[in-house]
Amino acid sequence: MTDRKCFVITPIGPDDLSIRRQADGVIDAVIEPILNEMGFEKMVVANLTGLNPNVLYELAIRNSVRKPVVQICEKGHNVTVRYQ
Repeated sequence: MTDRKCFVITPIGPDDLSIRRQADGVIDAVIEPILNEMGFEKMVVANLTGLNPNVLYELAIRNSVRKPVVQICEKGHNVTVRYQ
């Protein structure tokens, strides 16, 4: 069997923050069930909801090494980054 690995890039923080509860819910209800049904190796899933700076930084690193990544975001959330 393939060594299955997945790294999830997501906003984190204290357990009592809403963004942490939402992120944990997406992992538990969406990401893990799908990945359990699939064979995968060294997959990265990036949750762009909230445009967390750490998530964007880690996503940039992943893109710089040209490795596969799946980007997800809460429906209706604007992921456009505007520079000033």
